[in-house]
Amino acid sequence: NIDKDIMDLNLLIDETLESLNPMLKEKNINVNLNLLDDEIYINGDYNRLSQVIINLLKNSLESIKDKGLIKISSKLKDNKYYLIIEDNGMGMTSETLKKIKEPFFTTKPRGSGLGVSLIYEIVEAHGGNIKYSSEYGKGTKVTLYFPIV
Repeated sequence: NIDKDIMDLNLLIDETLESLNPMLKEKNINVNLNLLDDEIYINGDYNRLSQVIINLLKNSLESIKDKGLIKISSKLKDNKYYLIIEDNGMGMTSETLKKIKEPFFTTKPRGSGLGVSLIYEIVEAHGGNIKYSSEYGKGTKVTLYFPIV
């Protein structure tokens, strides 16, 4: 259920990071934040998109063993807002990458396998798209884009 309204994506990212700060500190993970200075507005569901960012960041957190780095950046191109989240976690094999969108597929011992498929569903319901790239042993990069208002 998506309830869209005009919202500022940078504010959402800042507030989401704030809520995850204790976990980041506990695991000694640094965040390199490089967002556009401008307020960027999209027509979106704040709570659902917050869920997307939390899921993506938790996936990064879980893939990093210790003293990791998560880079979060944004850019505007072709009337779209791009959000890029990169980590230096363990990354994924090409086989895992191919299956990542499938519901109930997980590599976690206690995972439901619904997180990433839900992310895709929410992003696509906002007229956006998501792309994963990863190299096993080196990390993962997730690029999302949304049409701006």
